[in-house]
Amino acid sequence: MANRLTLLILILSAIGFSSCSDTDEPLGEITTEGLDYFPTDSGLTRIYQIDSAYWDDFTGTSGLISYQIREVQAGTFTDLQGRPAVRIERYRSDSLGNWTIDRVWSAVRTTKRAEVTEENNRIIKLVFPPDAESTWNGNAYNTLAEETYRYTRFGPDTAAGQTFLETASVLQGDEQGNLIELRYGSEIYARNTGRIYRKRVDLEFSLPNRDTVAGFIYTERLISYQR
Repeated sequence: MANRLTLLILILSAIGFSSCSDTDEPLGEITTEGLDYFPTDSGLTRIYQIDSAYWDDFTGTSGLISYQIREVQAGTFTDLQGRPAVRIERYRSDSLGNWTIDRVWSAVRTTKRAEVTEENNRIIKLVFPPDAESTWNGNAYNTLAEETYRYTRFGPDTAAGQTFLETASVLQGDEQGNLIELRYGSEIYARNTGRIYRKRVDLEFSLPNRDTVAGFIYTERLISYQR
């Protein structure tokens, strides 16, 4: 049953989607190609549909949780390095449709890269300009294990009921060759909109049948946005 649930969630999560320099210039009036994949406008609001499948080896249970997240770019501040940063407020919906603050993240965009601090982990999401040959360690500025990020695709993708003609897909680590573990992530960014899709997989299997015993498959799809 665990394997069937894994297959079902993988299929559902695939529907609709194909899939550093040490010196920076602070964000200002710059036109470096690719910066608009990561807009920093205050007030930009994105709503995501979240579907998260989980397996708990301690309780022997598994299931699927679904809800919505409203992400608001709620103004700017100066970070500890003296750089202009964006405050990102993430609100979670309840069963009645009410929104409650769930997380507060932050983001910095320079001429070289886009960074997001999630749960106190500073992650390099994108490097500029976007290039199929670019690879980087997304965890270079935190204590997590090294993960190689790379661009995998440029082209149209759909989200929020429309087609975005220019998007950039990023693969975040890839450990699919391990018989007892599967860990990777992917994100898709659209010009002038930002992230339209996210997927994170972290699973553990038992041998010899490779049944799923622990972990999660998390998907996040843009369903609406406004400036």
